[in-house]
Amino acid sequence: MRRALPALAAAAALLAAPAAASAACDAPASPAGEWPSYGRDLANSRVQPDEHAIGKDNAASLRPAFVYRTPGPINATPVVDGGCVFVASQGAGAQEARVAAIDAGTGQEVWAWQSTIGTPSFGGPAVSTPALSGNLVITPINKNAAPFLVANDRSTGAEVWRRKLDDQANSGVNASAVAYDGMVVAGFFGNADAGSHERGGFVIVDAATGQIVKKTYAIPDADFAAGYEGAGIWSTPAIDTSTGYAYAGTSNPHNPHREHARSNALIKIDLNRGSPTFGEIVASYKGVGDTVVPGASQQPVCETKPDVYYAYSFSATCLAADLDFGSSPNLFAVDGQKRIGDLQKSGVYHVVDAGTMAGVSRTPVGAACFACNAASAAFASGHAYVAGGPPGELVAIDGANGVPAWAAPIAGGFTYNPVSVANGVVWTQDSQGFLDAYDQRTGAVLVKRNMQGDTGASVRQTTTSGGIAIARNTLYTAAASYLIAYRPA
Repeated sequence: MRRALPALAAAAALLAAPAAASAACDAPASPAGEWPSYGRDLANSRVQPDEHAIGKDNAASLRPAFVYRTPGPINATPVVDGGCVFVASQGAGAQEARVAAIDAGTGQEVWAWQSTIGTPSFGGPAVSTPALSGNLVITPINKNAAPFLVANDRSTGAEVWRRKLDDQANSGVNASAVAYDGMVVAGFFGNADAGSHERGGFVIVDAATGQIVKKTYAIPDADFAAGYEGAGIWSTPAIDTSTGYAYAGTSNPHNPHREHARSNALIKIDLNRGSPTFGEIVASYKGVGDTVVPGASQQPVCETKPDVYYAYSFSATCLAADLDFGSSPNLFAVDGQKRIGDLQKSGVYHVVDAGTMAGVSRTPVGAACFACNAASAAFASGHAYVAGGPPGELVAIDGANGVPAWAAPIAGGFTYNPVSVANGVVWTQDSQGFLDAYDQRTGAVLVKRNMQGDTGASVRQTTTSGGIAIARNTLYTAAASYLIAYRPA
C-alpha cells in the first residue's frame, strides 16, 4: 500500500528530493553516501564520511521532505541502500512484526511484509535494524521463546526464508543483525524477568539459505549447569574485517548469587571460517559488576536475594542494578592500535585493547541506571560521541586516553537513542521528542527541533531507541512511529 505525503512535506519533496529509486531498490549508490547497516559500517562508527551538503552552517535549516508513518513503534536505525530505506517496526497489532521498503527520495512505500508472530518478547515484535546481504533484507524478529530471522527479497518483499534462533522458555532478540563474509550474525537473550533459568548467545547463519552455521551460548554448558545465567546479547556486533573477529557486549547475571566473567562484559568472537575456534568466544573483558549489598562489588552478586533474579527489583539491602552492555560497540584505531569502545548501563564508556581485551580507560558519562545508558555511540576524528544519563548529556571522549573533550546537555535523562555524525555535526534525539545537533568540535548546540511539529503527533520516546541514518544528503530519522526525512530547506 502506498501512502500519501502530507501537503507541506510533498512540496518539500518535489523541491529537494534526490532522483526516485526503482521499485527494485537497486538504484546506483549515491555519491552522498549510503547507510547500509545499523552502524553504517562493520566497525559501527555511525559516521557518514560522504555527507558534504549538510553541515554546521545549515543544520538549523533542515525541514521534513517527507514523513512516513508505520503502524507501530520503530526501535532501530533505518537502513538506506540502493534508493530505498528499509525499516522494521511493530505492525498493526502488538503481536505483529513489520518490515518495509520506502523510496528514499519520495517516501512512497515500495513494499511491506507483515506477520502475526504471537507473543513478542521484551521490547516488542521487531526491535532491530535489518541486515542487507545480496538481494536479501534479513531482520531479527522478537518472538517470545522462538526469536527468528526472516529474509525478504529486497525487490518485492517476498519472504525467502526464516530461521529460529533459540527456544529457551523466554528468549528473544533485540540485537540488530550484521552481515559479513556470506554470513549473518545475530545475538539473542534469555529474559531475566520471567523467573526462568536462561542465558544469551549468538547464532551465525548462512546468509543465502538461513541454515545455521554455528550457535554459541555466552555461558558455557558446564558453567550454566553450575548456576551461572544471563549474559544476553542485546546489541549489534562490531567486526574487524582485517582480522575476522567480532566484538559484542553482554547483559547482567540472572542468578543473584553468581556473576559469570562473560556477563556485564565485552566478548571477542572468531568469525574466521577455517579457524579451529570459529564461532567461539576467544576472550572477554569484564565491565562493572552488578551492584550488590552495600560495601561489596563482586561475588556473590547478592546474598539477600532469592534464587530467581527479577530485574529492576529493590529491597532494604539489595539493588538489582541490571548493568548491561546494551549499546553497540565501536571499533577504532589509535596510533595504529585497534580498540573497542562501548557504553555500559553503569554510566561508563569503556575502551579496550581489541587484541588482548585488556582495559585502556573508563570514562563516566552518567549515573548507573537500569533504564539509561543504552545509546550506541559514534566514533569520528579520534573521539567517541556518547549519549549518557541521567542527568542527560552528550560527551566527546578522546579515544586515546578517555579524557572528555566537551559535554553538552540532552533533555530527558533517558538515553537509548544512538548518536550519528556527519560533516562536523553530531546528531541524536532525546526522550522529549527533539532532534538535537551539536558542533562536533566544541559541543555547541546547533539545533533543537521539536519533531512533534513535523509529525502532528507526540514523538516523546522515553526508552525507545530509534536512530538517525545519514545518507543521500538526508537525515532519515526514526522517531516513535514515524520516519522523517530531513533535508536543507
